[in-house]
Amino acid sequence: MLNYVKTPRSVAEFTLMKGVTDFSNLRQFDLYETSYGFMYVCSVPKFMDLLGNRNAKVRNLQDMFVHIIEGEFKGIDGIPDITADAGTIGNGANEVQIINNVTQDTSIQVTMNYYERSGGALTNYITTYLTGIKDPNSKAKTYHGLIADGTIPDPGPDYEVFTLLYLVTDNTCRKLEKAYLLANAQPTQAPTSTLYNVQRGNIEFPEIAITFNCFPIADDRVNLYAGKLLEYSLDYAPESERLILDSNDFNYAVFNRSVEGGNSIVASKINTVSTATIAAKYSDAKK
Repeated sequence: MLNYVKTPRSVAEFTLMKGVTDFSNLRQFDLYETSYGFMYVCSVPKFMDLLGNRNAKVRNLQDMFVHIIEGEFKGIDGIPDITADAGTIGNGANEVQIINNVTQDTSIQVTMNYYERSGGALTNYITTYLTGIKDPNSKAKTYHGLIADGTIPDPGPDYEVFTLLYLVTDNTCRKLEKAYLLANAQPTQAPTSTLYNVQRGNIEFPEIAITFNCFPIADDRVNLYAGKLLEYSLDYAPESERLILDSNDFNYAVFNRSVEGGNSIVASKINTVSTATIAAKYSDAKK
């Protein structure tokens, strides 16, 4: 799947903008375009998954949370730079800075914005998650009963983390520019203040910020998994999850709206018009 990774074009044969710029040759200006990012939830916290097995409300919240995080992803903030530190070599009169260390922050916090649903799907899921890790009053780890009844006898952080895969593509949405596996991801805040502090008459659809602490991994193996997932999304995923790029291929809900008899509205109207009727109307139009 590494053929899904975008390979830069060679520009070494062009003068580019040195002297006269040849704007008639656009091959030298294959520029990077922003905005093509996608998010996938690879795994959810084990204790929340087990809790969902016994509580239908939690299962429903979790299914909606995952679907919205993936399906309504609009952008992310918090991906770190790779930076260099330098040491000084000097003779007392002059000095030079030489790189002696390269670092990338591995304890990061990423933020994504989403529209909340009526009923608080995202906020209620995060609230259930956070209060299961530590009850805000007793400060005890409870997993909402899974520890007390012995379902999870050895609680720990390995039961409490998401794994997210964030990938950026080129403008075809078929080639990877970069992929990050966000391991040990934990949402840090249920945004109740954003939703429930209100002013009468101030009616709006608020965006809530969902913030995760996580450990980023970016390497060839992550690119391999991201390429496979991108291929799945384009060609094999069910319709509700498929990444459809050509709007002519999209099956809008209005075409499938059920009418009496089980046919769609469009299909039922089309079927009432016979071929002979169409031919007759066409013949009349020619006259």
